[in-house]
Amino acid sequence: MSGGLFQELRVLFTFLSEKEKNEIQSLCREHGGIVMSAITPNDPPHVVVTRRVGSPKYCSVLKRHPMTPVVSPEWIRTSVSEGRKVPYSQYAVGPCYGLKICLSGFFSEDKAKLADLVQESGGTHSASLTKHCTHLVSTSTSSEKYVFAQKHGIACASAQWLTESIRGGWCRDSALYPVQDVSEKSHEEEARLHDRKRTREGAKPSAPAEQQIISNEEGVSVGKENSMTAWDDLNHSDDNTDFLGHCGVWAVGCPLEESMTVLRLCRLSGAKRFTSPHPTLITHIIRGSRLNQIESKEVVQYLEKHEDVPVVTIDWLDRSVSRQEEMPVDE
Repeated sequence: MSGGLFQELRVLFTFLSEKEKNEIQSLCREHGGIVMSAITPNDPPHVVVTRRVGSPKYCSVLKRHPMTPVVSPEWIRTSVSEGRKVPYSQYAVGPCYGLKICLSGFFSEDKAKLADLVQESGGTHSASLTKHCTHLVSTSTSSEKYVFAQKHGIACASAQWLTESIRGGWCRDSALYPVQDVSEKSHEEEARLHDRKRTREGAKPSAPAEQQIISNEEGVSVGKENSMTAWDDLNHSDDNTDFLGHCGVWAVGCPLEESMTVLRLCRLSGAKRFTSPHPTLITHIIRGSRLNQIESKEVVQYLEKHEDVPVVTIDWLDRSVSRQEEMPVDE
């Protein structure tokens, strides 16, 4: 048909069941969309529709065009139902969307933080490794879990795969991040080499090896007492799109779907996202739809000391991204 809701819109469909793929592709074609069966460098898709991130086609597109919107099939259905192209942000999916990830070989504190990141990024953390898991993130190639994963075709990767995917906002190819064996001995040797370098530079020796369990973006080990700083940085945008780079948003009372929307919008705008109140860097508080009494009290206490910080909804962030500028706060 000529014209239509999705006129000339190039759409790539991946990781859908045959039944759903046929249904969604038919809707797309009926309303003027172009269903892509192959990826070409000169004509990349305008949007990727998927039930799970990480397919070869997905990785190929996002590697070359990392700002390409990635949405769930509900975006097509809702757009057709409402007779308009709804904003991508309403159905944007995170870098772990549809993945079931098991973590192995990490200190309990770090494992909990990684598990939270998986959940916030649209994935599911599995405490045990089963045939239904899509990925094993491990520190050892000799563990029983690693052997099990290899036997059953479960993708294995290092923690770097997970953190870089979350930082960048899209799922990297896990095959490019093979598991590297990490032993106590290697930790100690790394610490000694690091101490020698720091001593030559006139700095204090680093913490004991058992405390050096997280790496920051420069590859320098940091102790447990500083680990939250390293992990909080994963929520900050690394993109060049930074029209909200001066903004720090504290998202509170947001269920998973809303958290993923905030994460996606922050990545698109350069805004810094916080999951807890920062004493000086918060410029806006984003109130989610499930604000409980404890969270409400925390917000009130924060506003008593920071009266100039406005409380907004996700709609403010969505409008700012749509206009590519900071929108005024509705009174």
